[in-house]
Amino acid sequence: MNILRIVYLASLFLIDKSLSAKCTTTRTGNDVSTDCHGKGFRYVPKNIPNDTTYLDLSANELFVIFNFAFSRLKHVSSLKLSSAQISVIESNAFSGLVKLTSLDLCNNTLDIHSLPETVFDSLFFLRILDLSQNNFRYYPEKILVKLSELERLSINGINDQTFGNGFRSLRKLTYLKFEPCTITRMDNNTFDVFKNIQLKELIFQCKIRYVEPGALNPFKLIERLDISKNFNVRISYLLQLLNGLMDRIVTSIDFSHNFRTIPAADVLLASQFAMIGAVCVKEVDLTRNRIISIQSGGINLMKHKNCLEKLILKENSIWGDGSIAIEIVKLVNLRWLDISNQATIHVKTNAYKNKTCLRRLDMTDTNYSSDRLTFAFQLPRNLQYIDASYLGVKDSGLVNLNFTNAGKLDFLNLAGNKFVNCLGHFHGLSHLQTLDISDFNCSELDLKMISFMPYLKTLISRRTHLNVGLQNDVNGEFLKQLFGLKQIDFSENDFVTFNKHMFVSQYRSLISLDLSNNKFSKFPIPINKFSTLKKLSLVQNRIAFLQKSDMNQLENYQRDKQINFELLLNDNNFVCNCDSIDFVRWLQETKVTLDKNRNYSCVYIDNSKKTTVYAYTHLEFIESKCLSKVWLTITIILVVVFLLLFTASSLAYKYRITLHFWYLHIRRKYRHYTALEGDSKEYKYNAFVAYCTADEEWVCVSLVNYLEKTNGLSLCLHDRDFAAGRLIMDNIIDAIFESKKVVLVISKEFLKSSWCEFELDMARMKMFQDNRDMLVVVLLDKLSPSQMPISLQRIWNKVTCLEVDEIIYTNQNCNFEHLFWKRLYEAVVM
Repeated sequence: MNILRIVYLASLFLIDKSLSAKCTTTRTGNDVSTDCHGKGFRYVPKNIPNDTTYLDLSANELFVIFNFAFSRLKHVSSLKLSSAQISVIESNAFSGLVKLTSLDLCNNTLDIHSLPETVFDSLFFLRILDLSQNNFRYYPEKILVKLSELERLSINGINDQTFGNGFRSLRKLTYLKFEPCTITRMDNNTFDVFKNIQLKELIFQCKIRYVEPGALNPFKLIERLDISKNFNVRISYLLQLLNGLMDRIVTSIDFSHNFRTIPAADVLLASQFAMIGAVCVKEVDLTRNRIISIQSGGINLMKHKNCLEKLILKENSIWGDGSIAIEIVKLVNLRWLDISNQATIHVKTNAYKNKTCLRRLDMTDTNYSSDRLTFAFQLPRNLQYIDASYLGVKDSGLVNLNFTNAGKLDFLNLAGNKFVNCLGHFHGLSHLQTLDISDFNCSELDLKMISFMPYLKTLISRRTHLNVGLQNDVNGEFLKQLFGLKQIDFSENDFVTFNKHMFVSQYRSLISLDLSNNKFSKFPIPINKFSTLKKLSLVQNRIAFLQKSDMNQLENYQRDKQINFELLLNDNNFVCNCDSIDFVRWLQETKVTLDKNRNYSCVYIDNSKKTTVYAYTHLEFIESKCLSKVWLTITIILVVVFLLLFTASSLAYKYRITLHFWYLHIRRKYRHYTALEGDSKEYKYNAFVAYCTADEEWVCVSLVNYLEKTNGLSLCLHDRDFAAGRLIMDNIIDAIFESKKVVLVISKEFLKSSWCEFELDMARMKMFQDNRDMLVVVLLDKLSPSQMPISLQRIWNKVTCLEVDEIIYTNQNCNFEHLFWKRLYEAVVM
């Protein structure tokens, strides 16, 4: 056997250095911590620093702790050997640990034979010992006898085993925990050995099925009692254990999580609930015990009801006798009440009308809304904390609630109660500092709902449909009176934007604002108007990037207010492209504190998934791509503009005459010319005669004599009738518009004149405008249609054309018998 042991030790020595090198040592002042946790050691390393004060060898494969394994480590005060697969510890294994005060051996495979009688003889200063979660079938009484200085002990609780002299000798023991615990009975004599022990904390999470009332009597100085997680016994039955602690002062009693394996419910009779008051206890936890009813009268029967400061009844299904709510007022020193997470109940307001605890107020009182029920809740006068979240309330609208005796209440949690609207409001909470109304349905909202809470500092309103309820709150009435609010949680409300007056009253008070899980696509608040805001969460919104103005505001805010501002932006729809170059750069260079190490997911310029850090390191590439796009865009714009200008120019040139005509026509209208009424009075002239200067003699003599002097017609001639000082083109347009017909006296010289061509074009346009035959062409020279101007060729078939022969042109005696003159007269007057 010794030979095998020597071989085993020698093999371990060969790998000593490679294994011990895995440990890490941290020095803080006089404390030296060596962490060898989970390194795969099969023995205690040899080169642990000699001055180590804290040594962690847990989660290794030590199996055996050999003699003198820690002999060099004289300064170790805390040794952790949990979950190290230890099954054997030799008698001198801990020799040399002269300063050891805490030893953790939990979760190994130790049994009564693994611990020699003298194994702890050298541990004179041991105060804390953890032997829990091992394989003990009997209590190691012999080693416990020698630990007279032990103060805290954790050990397996073994069914059908009594506590012997080993426990009796632990005179200084103050803490005792059984883990795991298979004990099923607590008789009146179970703990007799502890009569002279100063035990203050007892954790008894076992499998209790049977108890006797005097079982806890030996614990004279008990301060904390934990008899939880005994799944096979009703709390109504366990409460009789408090008989053994009658009239003693106890800090806390934990009776939570009992009675879990039986699919049934428990009812606390008044006498059973009153047992809590048989002890002067400050805190009682009755969480998750399947309690469905607490009979009224129990609080009245409590002897030491004034001692109770904290009562936890959460995770039950309490609905039974509502009068218990009246009695709770008598717990005058109650400071903490937790009734959260009860099973679903359907609130019917009529059911409470006869209850004094829920008193319908006089509807004539002008302080309350006359169209909503108002109920009064009388609270214990010292109550500071109420958790009434997730009571299972549904199918009910929020009524007006008036709390009395609430002068010290500073925390109220009503989250998770599915009120179908928020058309009621709260009264009496003048000193409330924290309110949680998450999961209310506030799509219908009384804007005065929380107005009467002047000292409110924290408002939590998650998933309350405020995006609908506040859409008409244009003046910011909902938060208007709350000048002391420091923290607001409006997450998961589907907000897209805020009214500009939303946080006006909080500009000088708000410290933290949670707007996560909404639908903001832009930065939602005017950050520069706040004075104390330190944290803003925009996690999981729809922001693609921040605008330059937003980034400037953030920078200026942090600099001007000298605030280390924290902005949470994770899980938005960020893009890393041409539009967001400034934003990507800002994320890495700003002094504003950002989450996720400033590295967010984004859609890259090529539509792939990248991160903002990656984009920042490739900004030159993005900028080059963007520059190419810019020039391409500019080129396209210039080409489009050129094509538009070219097209416009072509059309303008093609229709230049038409445009010129309409320009002059509109210009003439703005000079306030009006048409004459009636056919005979419509025109000033019978005809406007357009001719060139070379043909002036024939026009002014022969043509004028015949049409004016002989036939009494009125002609407009440019030499005679054009107004002096006006533009020629204006005179021409006026002449055409004021003449019934236009006589074009065309000759070869006429065709050379630009003004004559202008007169022809304007006359032609007037003909099209009026849709009538108004042009009379007089040809002085022999001209074929092909020699005519193009504009005249296009209308040649629509004009009256008269040719002047030699006889007519040389008519010196004013003989107007020729057929030409008759046809000319008819053409002008018809």
